[in-house]
Amino acid sequence: MGLIGGNVLLEGGNLTAPQGRIELGGVGSNSLVRLIPNSNNFSLGYEGVDGFQDIQLSQQTVVDASGVGGGDIQIQGRRVSVRDGSQVLTITQGSQPGGNLTVRGAELVEVSGNNPANFTRLSSDTIGGGAGGNLTVEAGQFLLQGTAFLSSSTLGEGSGGNLTLHAFDRAVLVGTGFNALEQYVASAFLGQLLPTTRIGGLFASTAAGGRGGDIAIETGSLNLLNGAIVSAPTFGSASGSNINLRVTHSIESFGCAIATAANSQGSAGNITLTTNQLTVKDSSVVSSFTFSRGHAGDIAIAASDFADISDTRPSAFFPTGITNNSFGTGVGGNVRIATGRLFNRGGAIISSNSGGAAIRTGVIPFGGRGGNVEIEARESVEISGTVNFT
Repeated sequence: MGLIGGNVLLEGGNLTAPQGRIELGGVGSNSLVRLIPNSNNFSLGYEGVDGFQDIQLSQQTVVDASGVGGGDIQIQGRRVSVRDGSQVLTITQGSQPGGNLTVRGAELVEVSGNNPANFTRLSSDTIGGGAGGNLTVEAGQFLLQGTAFLSSSTLGEGSGGNLTLHAFDRAVLVGTGFNALEQYVASAFLGQLLPTTRIGGLFASTAAGGRGGDIAIETGSLNLLNGAIVSAPTFGSASGSNINLRVTHSIESFGCAIATAANSQGSAGNITLTTNQLTVKDSSVVSSFTFSRGHAGDIAIAASDFADISDTRPSAFFPTGITNNSFGTGVGGNVRIATGRLFNRGGAIISSNSGGAAIRTGVIPFGGRGGNVEIEARESVEISGTVNFT
């Protein structure tokens, strides 16, 4: 199924091709779109397109290629907008391998929502035995805002696909508020977090025996605001997803989270951040936890200019921090920070602990062995204010 034209506008529509292929292309006049045969279907090639046009999905539009083996979806335009509870889905429901979901916006890809009862989403999950497909977003700029999420999760025995975001200029993730993030984190500490729990952000959850795919973000600058999250929890026996961020200029996180977690036998994935300037403030966290037998992942940060870990909110459930903690019997991971200058101020923590050191409202008096903390600062380390540095 394909809709190829100038501007493509879908308001409350429903495009369904079970286990098939869906193409949405916004192309300018006098452009050539190639038809490319493959093993059992056709795809479109846009190499001959001189200028793209806009694509907008709104008012709970559904584009769905789910099936026993998920189908493929490709969306390509100039400014691609998915909003108002619209959904683009290729869910693997059986034992066959899933298809890929690819969204390209030459200038912008926007995924946004404002209804907590009906999230806007792009999903390439698997709920069966077949491996899930990959979810790839490529854009000049990427904006995720409000009640919206991207997910490449495995909720069955099949392995999950990778979630890859490549924004040439910048990527901005704006959540639904710090309170929503606090509730998400608190439910994890209380053992009440579900594999399908979602707030505004990016997710690669692992729920059963299938290994999770990785989350990778590559961009010029990355801004996380207002409770947004990049989350890769594992709830099953398989290992969880890794999170890899390669950001040329700066990563700035204000009241947000980048986190992996082990909630059962499987070990949590690792977190790797590579950038020039790293700012983590206002009770933002970069964390890997274990609440069970699975091990926590390692955290590796390379910030060539500076890493600023500062300013905990006075009444927040958790402090600002780079934290790696064991609240179960699993072993905590290691934390390594390599930077020019390190700032640790205003109640922020850098830790790899056993037990409840990262919780402000109480102590969990048990946990597996903590990991190591290694800091290499070429120029200086500044520690000030009320901090816990262990």
